Amino acid sequence: MGITLNVKEEATDSRVPVTAFVDSANMLLKLLREVETSISEKKEANLKWVISDLKKSSACMELVAVDDEELSYNGHDVSDVVTKGLSLLKNEPRRPTHFSNNAIKYAKELAKKSKGDTKTVFVTSGDISVELTPKVVTNIDALLKESTRELGTIEGILKMVTIAGKPRFNVYDVITGWPVKCDLNLETHLPIVAKAIGSRVSITGLVLYTADGYPKNIINVMGVSIFPEDNDLPSVEDVLSSGLTITGGLPFKEFMEKMHHDRR
Repeated sequence: MGITLNVKEEATDSRVPVTAFVDSANMLLKLLREVETSISEKKEANLKWVISDLKKSSACMELVAVDDEELSYNGHDVSDVVTKGLSLLKNEPRRPTHFSNNAIKYAKELAKKSKGDTKTVFVTSGDISVELTPKVVTNIDALLKESTRELGTIEGILKMVTIAGKPRFNVYDVITGWPVKCDLNLETHLPIVAKAIGSRVSITGLVLYTADGYPKNIINVMGVSIFPEDNDLPSVEDVLSSGLTITGGLPFKEFMEKMHHDRR
């Protein structure tokens, strides 16, 4: 069982322009991959989506995922989360499970493909079929509206840097696993940000939060710190042998043997 995208052009006897259908399909695929990234323990999108059925009427396409037996989820799980999430966003401005800020933005762009009486977009999985009305866009705008901004620190993995347009980088929050966009000062922070790609970092600055309390952006970045790798951290032996008196002057190995003996 997969997920179906159905685009209807009422004003042209169901003849849907190629660009309109391709744009909708591309946005749905982005949404599927973003939700899968949130579901995945490794925070990666590994499923390969393929077309299982393509119908002429109303430009209807069904996508299914080539399942990987090593994954703890499958394409149906992702499709189910996406359709239930779209259904929730149609009814109220509340964040669906596994919907990052990016996923919600993709859902908004997909919903914007609907043009009222002239074009309608449906997304279906199993028994759930969602017509993406302008109400989806309204609810998403309310959800993503900035509610507060305050000085703070976000910890996570730095995975992406771009200097095209407005320079920025993304930090994948250690709590949610979702990306937080950070403004990049090329003169001040580019050297350390470039060095930190793929590493765990802490970013301090003015944090903008969505209406439901999730970090959305960091502007006025004030500090970037890179966490040391695990193998760079001092071992217990290093700490105890660095001049501390906890061992009572005994070598570390003798101290540990004595502690083990005293506990018996």
